[in-house]
Amino acid sequence: MRRNTQKNYVHINAPVDSNEVVFLIGRTRGKGNSIELVGEDYKGVIISDFLPNYKNMPGEHQGCWSHLLRKTRDLKNNGNLRWYRLSRH
Repeated sequence: MRRNTQKNYVHINAPVDSNEVVFLIGRTRGKGNSIELVGEDYKGVIISDFLPNYKNMPGEHQGCWSHLLRKTRDLKNNGNLRWYRLSRH
């Protein structure tokens, strides 16, 4: 997402038991933005794009399915994972 020609990143909190969604727009992908959004004692599920920054966040972890499918497709087509790699959570 670009705003005023600066690159920004959207962090989203969408609880399954609510119709409310909270968006936080940050200048970095750092986990500090996500911690600010959910808190340090978060007990829910973190769904991320496999970026290692999120590995030590509180709660359960799940990789984003669309990112996993893209990585799998790239591995099948190119024999490598481009600029990213699968992280272990």
